[in-house]
Amino acid sequence: MRRVEASRLAAAAAGLFLLLSLAAARVLLDIDGERVLLAGRVVAPVCAFRLHTGKPCPNCGLTRSLALAARGRLPEALDANPTGPAALAGTLLAAGILLWLALASRPGAARPAAAAAAGIGALVAALWLAHWVRAWTSM
Repeated sequence: MRRVEASRLAAAAAGLFLLLSLAAARVLLDIDGERVLLAGRVVAPVCAFRLHTGKPCPNCGLTRSLALAARGRLPEALDANPTGPAALAGTLLAAGILLWLALASRPGAARPAAAAAAGIGALVAALWLAHWVRAWTSM
């Protein structure tokens, strides 16, 4: 198999894996009030960091936010943790980029896609950090 064909196959596989992972999360995750359920069982009912320090960690509310965003409940998702909808959108965009790369016939197609992926990652990281700073300064 040629190197280009192998990289296209890898991009397609990664893109499909991301889409299937999001579909599985949509099907398996549910919200019951403040709790997140995975296949009917409570997921991490207490944050260990918050339990020991009394302050939220950067991930507090992230699983709930992702589950809410996957269900289209964006205002609630943003309130739980603004990183969740951004991570969901970034994952969808990354899957789209990977699938586009798998179908693209141009040799230089990967450069703009890599730049877009880096930008998405930087945006999600900035939102994650901003959420943590806001949570810590409001206490």
